[in-house]
Amino acid sequence: MAWPWPLGPRRVSEADAALLKRRCASRVSALKVCRAANTDPASCAAFAEDVRLCQATVVCPEVAKAFIECSTATRPSAALNEELPDCAKQAAAVTRCLRKYALPR
Repeated sequence: MAWPWPLGPRRVSEADAALLKRRCASRVSALKVCRAANTDPASCAAFAEDVRLCQATVVCPEVAKAFIECSTATRPSAALNEELPDCAKQAAAVTRCLRKYALPR
């Protein structure tokens, strides 16, 4: 029987941890301020998504790039009332990727 290894989340390198803190510090503080000011966690969902995306650009850049490309996709012949592309699959991939790592707080 094969055992899964490693048995926990991967640790990010010290260089990546420093980069995460430097790049994402303003987003994390904005999320903290939002959570302190609101009792409803849904009201801070956009801030939480921004933090996850910032973390993903460091830890799993290819997955983050796919999400960014989907969310900023424009169609040359798109009418103003046309729906935006659905990026739920890419957002789920970002979440799955981040769950693999023990990110610094």
